[in-house]
Amino acid sequence: MEGCSSLVIDRETLEERVARSSPEFPYVANLCSMEALMDRTCPWHWHEEVELFYIRAGVLEYHLPSGCHVFQAGEGGFLNAGVLHMTRQRGEVPCLQEEVLFHPRFVGGEEDSLINRKYIRPLVEDPGLALLRLGQDRPEERELLELVRQALAVYQGAEPGWELESKAQAARMLRYA
Repeated sequence: MEGCSSLVIDRETLEERVARSSPEFPYVANLCSMEALMDRTCPWHWHEEVELFYIRAGVLEYHLPSGCHVFQAGEGGFLNAGVLHMTRQRGEVPCLQEEVLFHPRFVGGEEDSLINRKYIRPLVEDPGLALLRLGQDRPEERELLELVRQALAVYQGAEPGWELESKAQAARMLRYA
């Protein structure tokens, strides 16, 4: 559960440098315990990576400049690249959050690629899509949340070929987002 406890946020720009992500492989999956953070809060920040998450236990507040969004266990969401946000555990029940973060180029490739132009850029440049709630009521949302959960298992398992499977899962996640 190192993802949440190893935050590196630039104090001037509020940009988070996502731990264990690199230009060579801009992808990471974590299981985060909000208990590991001071005041059970991840301070205001943003990152170039898109973030998909699943709340395994507890309740988590996602604060954006536009307001607060509360996620219960079994729910999750998609947070777009470049969105300023902070998170806070609500209540005393420890919050466990599974999360996958990856740079859009991880799926889209070069700036002028067909995949980037047709799928990635319209998604990450959509001014109306900062945070998308995912629940269990709609089959496609359940499937996306399951992909997030599988991504964590693949990443942690590090079986041969996990990098290829991670890239394929990221592409499937963006197809649903």
